[in-house]
Amino acid sequence: MNLDFTGWRTVWVCYERDMLGSPETGMDEISIIAPPVEGEICIDHLLTAAKMDHRHHTADNQVPFVNSATTSHWLLLYPYSTIQPDIAPEQTVTPEQKKDIALLESRFRDQIYTPGELTDSTMRQLRRLYEHYGITYSDKGEVKGLPIFFQRSVEAYERIIPDYNIDIFNRNGMELKDYFNLMNRIAIAYNDATRSEDRQELKRMFLSMYDHMTDQGVNFGSCLGNFIHYGYSFRGYYPACFLMKDVLREAGKLNEAEKAMRWYAIANEVFIKPTENGMDMDAFNTVTTGRIASILMMEDSPEKVQYLKSFSRWIDNGCLPADGLSGAFKSDGAAFHHRNHYPAYAIGGLNGATKMIHLLSNTSFAVSEAAHSTIKNVLLAMRFYCNKADFPLAMSGRHPDGKGALVPMHYATMALAGTPDRSQPIDHEMGNAYLRLVSDHKTHRDDNPEYIPFVASAHEQDMIERLRAEHCIAEPDPAGNWNLGYGCANVQRRKNWSAVARGHSRYLWAAEHYRGENLFGRYLAHGSLQIMTARDTGANVSAATGGWTEAGFDWGRIPGATAIHLPLDKLKANVLNVDTYSGYEEMLFSDETFAGGISQEHNNGAFGMKLHEHDKYNGSHRARKSYHFLDDKIICLGSDIENLNTDFNTETTVFQLALLDDRDTTYWNSPTIGENYLLDHLNTGYYLPSLPGMDTAEFTHNPDQQSISNEGVPTAGNWVSLTINHGRAPKGRAYSYAIIP
Repeated sequence: MNLDFTGWRTVWVCYERDMLGSPETGMDEISIIAPPVEGEICIDHLLTAAKMDHRHHTADNQVPFVNSATTSHWLLLYPYSTIQPDIAPEQTVTPEQKKDIALLESRFRDQIYTPGELTDSTMRQLRRLYEHYGITYSDKGEVKGLPIFFQRSVEAYERIIPDYNIDIFNRNGMELKDYFNLMNRIAIAYNDATRSEDRQELKRMFLSMYDHMTDQGVNFGSCLGNFIHYGYSFRGYYPACFLMKDVLREAGKLNEAEKAMRWYAIANEVFIKPTENGMDMDAFNTVTTGRIASILMMEDSPEKVQYLKSFSRWIDNGCLPADGLSGAFKSDGAAFHHRNHYPAYAIGGLNGATKMIHLLSNTSFAVSEAAHSTIKNVLLAMRFYCNKADFPLAMSGRHPDGKGALVPMHYATMALAGTPDRSQPIDHEMGNAYLRLVSDHKTHRDDNPEYIPFVASAHEQDMIERLRAEHCIAEPDPAGNWNLGYGCANVQRRKNWSAVARGHSRYLWAAEHYRGENLFGRYLAHGSLQIMTARDTGANVSAATGGWTEAGFDWGRIPGATAIHLPLDKLKANVLNVDTYSGYEEMLFSDETFAGGISQEHNNGAFGMKLHEHDKYNGSHRARKSYHFLDDKIICLGSDIENLNTDFNTETTVFQLALLDDRDTTYWNSPTIGENYLLDHLNTGYYLPSLPGMDTAEFTHNPDQQSISNEGVPTAGNWVSLTINHGRAPKGRAYSYAIIP
């Protein structure tokens, strides 16, 4: 273990991978040999044989040989710290570059800090939270206080301490995330403070926390043993230090601080010249802020300009359309993570991408028109397949709970970044999209507890007024057809309704299951069709106004899907750990390549797929399905439906709708039903012609439908369903129907 440090360091060394020599029966001791130099070594938490996830041991300056073969982008701090830039440094910083750097620092400060009033109540609260850590100094100037852990590091105690997470985090408040968040709150308060005594007290508190943090091992060259997914815990660290840049400079700690920040942000990765377009979505979400903060912490110098040029190139390349199944953004507007279109991860990635595009805009470090245009197109696509802001159920990844939504502020940020070709300082198309997303129309679901009207914060209200002053106006509801080849989806919109068809194939998985998430959503991409609408024209649309809620939802009847209608115990995902390097997760593919859609100049379109379920569950289940979007009509066709399951019926679900209020329930007491048609309570019409060889539809109303949430919690609700029954073990069955939203 390399020494030459002050404070604590943590190392995890794997016997079978990281150590020299050969194991022998009877090995029962560890020898600790100190070097022949002056100094003191303290040892704590010595675990001679702890069971822990060997994938996440992290090399650092103390143990550079640990887990050397890893390719996880979270764990490459040590090897990447030695990378040298390929962009040559300039002799000096030009006046134009100094001006651009000042603008970047001003913009970044605006991104992480909104001025406010520091109250006596806030000061009392900050004192109380600070005192919890018990930070003191010895006569020799050594800092002491409550031990601080990185969340994943406590996995070492998983088989030693019962409820180890509760004991270390919830009970004692020893997690780095909370510590950094408090540092950031203190930094904000310092910048808000107007009284000298408050500023001096907050400065003292911050510097004490900084000293304790570095003593605990948050310092250049240290990785705390296991550093997987650390970006989520470190979010408060970077803005806190940046906001206190002057304080750290005055205390003689600035160089140490920015060096550590660049280490944890893996800032030297930007020195790698890109060879392929794109990058991992997590990088946009978790490291962009840290990287730019650590670079802007540097004093102006040719080295700083070198970093900024490299950072701009890295962001630019990450925003370009990625090939194949690589992340993060696609030419058709899809946003990729886990090898599929994944809006839930995209909103975090877009948060980083949009902020960096705006930050760098109209400077010598701005991204290219192609990169800027790609992110704009991804956002335009997102506001097309979301309605109004809600994700479609089949695009919700492993969280099909109706809570996923786009972030309107991304559109405002891009509006302020100007047009991709830099011809206009305000992008009115993005500004108009933002103003529609934050407008709030009257909705008929005022008694729906899940409906939350948009309430603008002070920052959002300022943004609304600013864009209106720039002559932006709310766009009308989007209309037309958008095909996502990389999402295996096709979307039709008219008025304020949308219809989202989703499939899967050999290339794009059907659903993502974890052991505690999306336990029953196996059929989400079995040719599903979700109508997102509202009863009243002009009302805001959400998952709820379209008749969906998780309570009581029958996961065996995904709207539009053709599937074997299994009870939940047989539908539940059987998630296994199938190898030594993957976690407990499941993303199953088909062996069929035909799945996708077309658009006619963004007006009308079609979607089709050859459905073949994975052999793990029902490999005999097949169907051919298509949707034809013709203005305000959707023609739904299915054929060659077959499987060998003789225990349960195979069905195509035309709709499954929740009755969320008395008006819904009253409607179904005497619904509009004809010989070949039905009108639901949302004013959507269904036409089911009587044709030779076509199976017939069955209507059911279950006022107390029992189910289980996607995470395994029992639920119940009032539901109506219209399903086409293909019988048990069908062979060559078919259906046809039309929908008029």
